[in-house]
Amino acid sequence: MQLYSPRIIVIGQGEGGAMLLEQNSQSIHFPAIKTRPVVSTIGAGDALFASFLNFYVKGFPAQEALKRAMVFASWKIGTRGAAQGFLNAQEFEQVYSQVEGTAK
Repeated sequence: MQLYSPRIIVIGQGEGGAMLLEQNSQSIHFPAIKTRPVVSTIGAGDALFASFLNFYVKGFPAQEALKRAMVFASWKIGTRGAAQGFLNAQEFEQVYSQVEGTAK
C-alpha cells in the first residue's frame, strides 16, 4: 500500500478467507464462505478476483463486492476443472441470497 498507493488491495487467503485494504482504512478480514464441498481449488483465485472486479465496477462498495466474490469463488471450487462451476447472474443471486440468509 505504501509503495504503490493503490486505492484497494484484495488478498485471497484460500480456506483462511480474504482480506481487504482500502486507502486510509484498516484492513478487514473476511472469514471463508462455504457454499458446498470443495472438489478442486483450481481457478479459485481467478474466480475471486474476476468476480470482485465485476461487482466493484458495477458500483458495489468494495466490502460488498468482496463478499459477493467470495460466494462466487466458493461455488466455483465445488466442481472439478478450471472452466467449470461458474454461475450466471440469476444463479448467483439465488446462491447469494441463501448464503446471506444463513449469515450470523
